[in-house]
Amino acid sequence: MGYNQSFVGDASAVGNILTLLDVEREKLALSTDSRPYIIHVFCMAQKDSIKQSTLKEIYMGRSAVLFSLVKNVDEIKFSFPVGKEYVFTRDELDHLYGVTFGLSVDDRGKWIKKVLAGIPIV
Repeated sequence: MGYNQSFVGDASAVGNILTLLDVEREKLALSTDSRPYIIHVFCMAQKDSIKQSTLKEIYMGRSAVLFSLVKNVDEIKFSFPVGKEYVFTRDELDHLYGVTFGLSVDDRGKWIKKVLAGIPIV
């Protein structure tokens, strides 16, 4: 929670969050000039043994954490060397998880267990 209320433009905070989420990346690009504000993560190749459906769930969960900590991010993209890309929007995940990301720290306690319970760990 030390990165709560971070901004897309804070490359250090975003990079540290990704490191804590164990996202192996080659490059990080932050689009901050105008909305939508985007975090674009260029990931390292994934293990062949991970199914694509599981991989999508993993990165969806990591996006949920990013949306909860980085208050102005609108979209998160994870791109892989094989051409695969996962894109998640704040509105999409709000609807999917049935929560509102970006709540205050006091409100976050009401739903964080639900979000974290849905994040597969590999």
